[in-house]
Amino acid sequence: MKKVAVIGPILARWKDHVYLMKPFDKLLNQELRFEAIDPLTFCYGCDSLEQARNNFLGWLKLNKNEYDIFMGFALGGTLIQTVFDDGTLDDKKVILFSSPSIADKGLKTKIGKILEYLDKADLTNALITKEKIAANLDDYVIKHELSEIEEKEAIERMQLGFNLILQANLSILEKVPKNTKVYIGEKSQLATLNNVRLPTNKQVIVPNASMRLFQDNLDFMLNELDKTIKE
Repeated sequence: MKKVAVIGPILARWKDHVYLMKPFDKLLNQELRFEAIDPLTFCYGCDSLEQARNNFLGWLKLNKNEYDIFMGFALGGTLIQTVFDDGTLDDKKVILFSSPSIADKGLKTKIGKILEYLDKADLTNALITKEKIAANLDDYVIKHELSEIEEKEAIERMQLGFNLILQANLSILEKVPKNTKVYIGEKSQLATLNNVRLPTNKQVIVPNASMRLFQDNLDFMLNELDKTIKE
């Protein structure tokens, strides 16, 4: 049984990570145990991505031997990239999904639109804008209501995470663990070939996919992931 640490994306409510994890139930390789980890755990109290990186690296050095594989979605994958230069993950398999290395102009513009709403405490439009951009949708309807406390927490979570990812500046990744792969949606507006800086031989383009790789091309992702895990 292999244990997999899944460092998640920025979620307004961390409890929604259960939906993120569902596709893994369909993997042919069932000898895996997944643990979802909120990336913002490493970000609270941080003014810079460098501080979050140091928090993550400290956790990693204490816990890395508990896991065989490290996966990262979006901000989670960006955090993983920040520690490549340390070498702590050199002997681990690393799989990233829709994870920018740098905050290029396109990423800053789109995240800026979300932050504009968050700065006005307009969570509804922030969530709608986030989903439309991430999933390439013409429109989006929020399917759940948040309590006042949940709404306040969601705004704080999203502001923290998005402001930190805007600081991503891993323009040259000189040291990348050899067993690393990054999946990029062919039609993604956020994580793109312009801002993912891993070597091209470690990149896999997911056909017809937005940032939501499993949602848009599930069969491709399951087949690819099964192969990658076995490699």
